[in-house]
Amino acid sequence: MEKKYKMDIRKAARFIEQTNCSLDEFAKKNNALSADEAKELFNAAKNLIESRKYLEDVRNQTKICVDTFRYGYIGKTISDANGSEYTQTRRGKPYGYLAAIQDGDKLYVGYTLLSDKEKFPHPIIGQAIALKNAYANKEDGLTFEDVLKREKQGEGRNPYLNGESVSMLKHFYDRARRYFFPNKYSFSRGSDPIQDPKFIGIHLQQFAQAVINATDQDEFEWALDRLAQMIKQANPHLLVDEVIQIKA
Repeated sequence: MEKKYKMDIRKAARFIEQTNCSLDEFAKKNNALSADEAKELFNAAKNLIESRKYLEDVRNQTKICVDTFRYGYIGKTISDANGSEYTQTRRGKPYGYLAAIQDGDKLYVGYTLLSDKEKFPHPIIGQAIALKNAYANKEDGLTFEDVLKREKQGEGRNPYLNGESVSMLKHFYDRARRYFFPNKYSFSRGSDPIQDPKFIGIHLQQFAQAVINATDQDEFEWALDRLAQMIKQANPHLLVDEVIQIKA
């Protein structure tokens, strides 16, 4: 009896690149899938290949900034129906992607949301779609600030965003400004630094979790060093360096 086999989208893309196979050859290899499922995976894998090349080509020409819409983040405070509060310790599941580009003193953003019907999602595909939407918004003269004002939101490439997604979009706006204009907006060296009011608290939680989840000594020491730096910012009166000594 023939053994049933199917690839995930990453393996499918690698197989197509290495063999330059036809759809029929691909379907025979993925015999655990129906003809329609094999065709859908084949097209998704080719889309992944094209998206990866597109992102690489753009990055070779200019700077881009990308991020992910997620259901929560490490350090987020969550309240339950009983009034109790908890701190999220793991990144939430992704549900969309964002990309920003710069043109002079202006920023442009694009984003895309995952569909529940999408069987073979991949971050690279989402980032490529978001980046293409950013360039399309640039062509239309729709700046990042315009998108934040919800101008043309709900139309075509700028789908409607709920309140939490708008908050993440605003967070990405600050991140993009720090990335593209560090001399002005960087927290460490900018003339007009931007920092999330919850920055230190969130990063304390994130680096503490990174210390706990470290998989080797180097990762542990890196996370512990970052945690120590955050503790010093949170409470400058503590003698952190005398208690936590990281090897140089």
